[in-house]
Amino acid sequence: MYEQIQIVEYIADETNGIDTAQESIAKQVAFLQEYHTRLISDVVTGKLDVRDAAAGLPDVDGVATEDDAEETFGTGGVSQLDEPDPADIEEVEA
Repeated sequence: MYEQIQIVEYIADETNGIDTAQESIAKQVAFLQEYHTRLISDVVTGKLDVRDAAAGLPDVDGVATEDDAEETFGTGGVSQLDEPDPADIEEVEA
């Protein structure tokens, strides 16, 4: 019985660093998710203008297209890349 207690204590001591790292990573992930949500909100509401930053980005080959979405997801030709029909958009009051 005493040996079992020693083994459990040893394992607890050895894994303490892992537990601490896991908690730290979980906090960082939560922070990044919150930052991601806030960033998107600021861009969508116009509080943050990203046009200048986007203009400075390099061109990237392999950007997803509607055809890629159809092949990958079988969306029936409908994807988030489709432009909305202006008749379907309701005007939002400020």
